Amino acid sequence: MEGFWQDVRFGARLFRKSPGFLAMAVLALGLGIGANTAVFSVVHGVLLAPLPYPEPERLVVIYDTQPDCKTCPASFPKYVDWRDQNRVFDVIGGSEPADAVMTGRGEPERVAIATTTASVFRVLGVPPRLGRWFTDEEDRPGGPKVALLSYGFWTRRFGRDPRILGQTVVFDEVPRTIVGVMPQGLRTAGRRRSFPWRVRSTRASAASISSRRTGG
Repeated sequence: MEGFWQDVRFGARLFRKSPGFLAMAVLALGLGIGANTAVFSVVHGVLLAPLPYPEPERLVVIYDTQPDCKTCPASFPKYVDWRDQNRVFDVIGGSEPADAVMTGRGEPERVAIATTTASVFRVLGVPPRLGRWFTDEEDRPGGPKVALLSYGFWTRRFGRDPRILGQTVVFDEVPRTIVGVMPQGLRTAGRRRSFPWRVRSTRASAASISSRRTGG
C-alpha cells in the first residue's frame, strides 16, 4: 500500500511540473472512454439488445435476389405474389420509405414517412400506444385515407395530445384521418409515421418485406 501512495505522490509532482502533459493525459483518457462508450452503444443496440417485439426469433426479412444484387428490396407486384403464394409464414408485410409535405398544421413541413401494408403491424405483433393499426379495408384501392403517428412525431408536433385520434392531417394535399399512435421506440422502415400502402398492381417501387414464421 505504501508503494501505491509513493506512485501517487510521484505522479502528482510530475503533473505539477508538466501541466501540459496532464492536460494531454486527461484528454486522451476522455477520448478513449467516449470511443469505447460509443462502440458499446452500437454493439448493444445492434447485437445484444433484444428486439422490442414478441418472439423476435420468428421475425424474418425477405429480400429479392437479382444477379447484381443479392439483398434487393422487392417490387410491390412481387410482394403481392409472395403474399398470395405464402405457405411458410403466418403473415407477410411490406413497407417503403418516402417523403411528403404536411400542411394544415402551422408552417408546411417536409417530413419522412413510410407507406406500409396493413399486415406489417401483425408481423411486428405489438399493440399501438393509442387507437388501432390499419385495417385490410383501408389497405385497398379507394379505401379510407388514414394515418398512424410515431410516438416521437406525436410528441414533437402534437404534444402527446390524447385527443389526436380522429383528427385530420394533410400529406401531399391528401387529408388523412389519424387512427393510431405507435408505441415508443417502434419505427417502420426507420420513419416517424406511416400511412397505408395504396395497393396498385402496376406499382413498380421497391419495398422492404418482413414476415413472421409459423410457430412450432
